[in-house]
Amino acid sequence: MMINSIGVPKMEEEQTLKSEKLLKGKGRGSNFCVIDKSEWKRLWTVPTKNRMNLVIAYIVLLVGTGNDHKLTKWSAKACEDHVGIGKPRAKKAIEELIESKFITHTEESKRLKPQYEICNPADPEDENPIFLPNQIVTGLAKENSMLRRVKETGDPLALKLFIETYAGIELDRTFGLPASKLKKFNNKQSARKISEIGTHAIWALPMINCTSFGEGFGYEYLNEHEEPESFWDRLRLLEKVNAVYFDYWVFDSNADDAEPLFPIDPSVFYSSTFTPNAEAELTRKVMEVSALLTSEMPYLTEQYYGDLIVAFPAHMQPPAVMGVAKPFVEADTPGRRMTYAKRRSRVEQYLDAYERLAKDVAEGRYDRPLLVNYELEAA
Repeated sequence: MMINSIGVPKMEEEQTLKSEKLLKGKGRGSNFCVIDKSEWKRLWTVPTKNRMNLVIAYIVLLVGTGNDHKLTKWSAKACEDHVGIGKPRAKKAIEELIESKFITHTEESKRLKPQYEICNPADPEDENPIFLPNQIVTGLAKENSMLRRVKETGDPLALKLFIETYAGIELDRTFGLPASKLKKFNNKQSARKISEIGTHAIWALPMINCTSFGEGFGYEYLNEHEEPESFWDRLRLLEKVNAVYFDYWVFDSNADDAEPLFPIDPSVFYSSTFTPNAEAELTRKVMEVSALLTSEMPYLTEQYYGDLIVAFPAHMQPPAVMGVAKPFVEADTPGRRMTYAKRRSRVEQYLDAYERLAKDVAEGRYDRPLLVNYELEAA
């Protein structure tokens, strides 16, 4: 899997594995598993001696299902091999799953070769189930799996936050949590208009300095009597194990319902050795065009060192840079592929638009505003 210089995963096609058509109940089936949201909620309410083991064992068994997301031959050994739950503890968790009617033995199940059926399997065609990539259990390359890492934290609510990051994904170009739930932004300084030149406004967008969660989000990841700081501890924990990260975008405002315009790679501000990628190329082009527009007045931008200097049409409202929370490994679903295509298209659209603007400025033309060909995406 490719990552850039600041550890942000790149959504390249090699991150996903090719789906295989397998017999029901044999092998992994597709590249993702599906959890019914009502079953997910129930996992957190049924009696158990170890909530972490119970929930993780259920996910492991789901990953072992075939294309029907229902029958699995994975059992305690898979829990031990992939996520580090020893067989005695894994067997206890599976017994609890059976007692609570999450799974049941099939008629073909034997003591030495158990086979299970998911009692209430989610249908990928149902409205808004939770899609999880199988790689959070099986791992990527030779890395420990994400679930193994999260289990090692010993914090069930960190696990809950991790999985529900997938549950909250919006099928938007950002393919992450909406800003109304969780975002990174600058809470001390908003966008500042440096100058207007012809039909262009040049903005200084301060980079991110804090994180916030919205009303109605975050408190379900706190134990009784815990302060909100414990939520941030859990979030930082997930960032440390590379389970969750923040993807930086330029939005058309700093509102929670702002439209995402294009992604950027902030490593270009402070690193000369970043991994070349489309986002970095676009970020450098944006800065290059802004430098061209203000070349006769360099003092205007010198005081905004570290900010993203960007040119937009003069009629636009103040834009903003915000970070979108995303899981490090994404489920290879049709929705993910669709939004990946939208992201790539949007980067190409803005790169083309700023290249045209650079040519205009080089020719001394300031009367044609930035023109983005959104028809490419619609097509």
